Amino acid sequence: GALASLGQEAVTVQQGADGLVRMAGISAATAGIAAQTLPELCVAHPHLWIDYREVDAAQIASLCTSGAVDVVLCRSTTEVASAFEFVPLRGDRVGVYCIESHPLARKKNITLQDCAHEQWLLPPDGSAPHRVFMQWCAQAELIPRLVRLTTRSLPISMALLKVMRCLYVGLESHMNTLVRDHEGLPCAFHRNRLRPIPRGVDAAELER
Repeated sequence: GALASLGQEAVTVQQGADGLVRMAGISAATAGIAAQTLPELCVAHPHLWIDYREVDAAQIASLCTSGAVDVVLCRSTTEVASAFEFVPLRGDRVGVYCIESHPLARKKNITLQDCAHEQWLLPPDGSAPHRVFMQWCAQAELIPRLVRLTTRSLPISMALLKVMRCLYVGLESHMNTLVRDHEGLPCAFHRNRLRPIPRGVDAAELER
């Protein structure tokens, strides 16, 4: 708690830093924000010691209440202590992804019929992609065939995409770095929309 934080700050100052900034963020924020900004922050402020932890969204409220963090990177729907002010940094969207060799990756126009019989891999229940996708299926009156494995691990998810040739519903903040770097062989569909699109649901936006 507070004593541990004081002890950590004392050790940090002894090692030559002028101060300690304690940060925590969800995995989407790690990939989409922290990985791009923290290196530049270290270069711009070499006098500071930055402690960054990746945490589950459910841990953020207690970290804020206990005073264990100074900055948290989370979604606007996450409950935080009243002493914290939410500042929007970046938008995020749900996308549908597949491996590069999947037949649907080569199609220029994706229809509901193209995906109706595909097998889908979803993040855990309660996550934004899971919630939005199930809302989309309900409005489209589609009963999806789901991979019977739930994980937050991207390496495991990418392995499933390659072996089972399924479709993955994920966040752009997670996936776009992999797509750009060609690191786990995920490939987003071509830039077009799945028809028909249920009103108010963004899960059907398919991004390169």
